[in-house]
Amino acid sequence: MVRRPFGRQSSIRATESPLRFVVRVLGFGLLLIYLNIYWIVASEHRVIGEVTIFSFFPTVLFTLFVLALVNHGIKRWFPRSALTQTELGTLFVMMSISTAISMP
Repeated sequence: MVRRPFGRQSSIRATESPLRFVVRVLGFGLLLIYLNIYWIVASEHRVIGEVTIFSFFPTVLFTLFVLALVNHGIKRWFPRSALTQTELGTLFVMMSISTAISMP
């Protein structure tokens, strides 16, 4: 973690390269987007109403919640492999935009 004045710390580690950030977020994000879109299409074919009519998409929130729980466990045993807050936020934005675009 990078030290900043007044005790604030950066969420990007000092040893972490920007290339690692991009590869992790894009690789993992594309997988999550694919699974999220599949979930939306499958659920909208089974349910009469639309899943994507809410302002916060329930599929994205559930996926982010599960991802945060798994990340907490990874952070406990493998702290260098855990996702940072910046990476989690970027994944949330990527999934939200892809869900908004995928609406019929």
